[in-house]
Amino acid sequence: METQLNYDKQGDESLYTSQIVQDDKDDDTQSESSIGFHSDCSYSIDGDVPKTSLSSPPNFADIGNNWIKKGDFHPGNSEKLGLYTDENGKRRLVKSEDEGSDDKEDLLRILESLSRRHKNIVRFQLYRTQNPGQYCIAMPYFETTLTGMLESQGRNGLSINFVKKAALQLLDAVSFVLIKGFAHLGVKKDNILLTPRGNVKLTDFDACISLDPNNQGYFVSYKELERKCQQIYWPPEMERMENKDSDKFDVRYVESWMCGIVIFEMLLGRTPHKLHKNERFDPTNEDYQEANNIDMLLGNVIRKLLEKNLKIRYTPYFALKLLQGMEISDDSDIDEIDSRPNSVNSNEEQTGCCDISIINQPKICCTLL
Repeated sequence: METQLNYDKQGDESLYTSQIVQDDKDDDTQSESSIGFHSDCSYSIDGDVPKTSLSSPPNFADIGNNWIKKGDFHPGNSEKLGLYTDENGKRRLVKSEDEGSDDKEDLLRILESLSRRHKNIVRFQLYRTQNPGQYCIAMPYFETTLTGMLESQGRNGLSINFVKKAALQLLDAVSFVLIKGFAHLGVKKDNILLTPRGNVKLTDFDACISLDPNNQGYFVSYKELERKCQQIYWPPEMERMENKDSDKFDVRYVESWMCGIVIFEMLLGRTPHKLHKNERFDPTNEDYQEANNIDMLLGNVIRKLLEKNLKIRYTPYFALKLLQGMEISDDSDIDEIDSRPNSVNSNEEQTGCCDISIINQPKICCTLL
């Protein structure tokens, strides 16, 4: 039976009222009590200037030689990025986009709905440019990604305390995106930025899609998922489909699988076993046992997220509750988000590198420029 999304805006946002951010400060300098999302969007894609941070939109001509290729950050991508410093001395990354396609219009709507609303989602700002049909997306610049952090550790996993904190934040952010009526579909270590204090910032919503509250609910066609998701991160059910034209999949469990892969990599310092046939991740019992030997709670969360049997695989929200130590009953409302992880964020100055000494690891700075 296909689940219908509940789009009662007042209903789902009221669940977060105790955590609404009350000020307009940059999301990397808010206090611990400020974790959560903003009650309104303080920027507009129709105007030139958002209400916060920048007094004027960046001009492409002013960026000049600072333009770089996105391939410098994520190999295989050729979109142009610019790096500049705003009047507050904070570095911003700017990405140019062309309007017109349905995908780009959907991306604008998604960013407008999600940005500035969750502590563990990168705060995007949208600007029109002086060039007709073109806009740019600005975001805080962080030098450290989860990929860089893992590479710096060799094949050693990260500290258990850090993995638990990062997993809580990731699962919370992904659950929030789903409850708002979207699916990220690009959850992987390359798309997880780390703030100077080692907090998660989910980024790159290019593969994100809007879900249909009146028709298919959380179910998305195989063709759409094939177009959006990297095959290596496909859950096993996508390999077992019978008809590419009609098969649909519950994106909550697709997101679960992706989150499970990321948490596995953080804990063990390596990827799970891959199928030789198509190189898709396919964890083995030995993988699960190794995770359990390191930490039983995290091992259990990983197993629940990477369960091949959809009937018992956890959604990101259920995995979040499990990691929080909350009891999950058989009649729990799968679409309800009634609690949030304890805040681990505190005042952070954007220095551009991640100080992970707070997680019992050597200090690492992964310079991307």
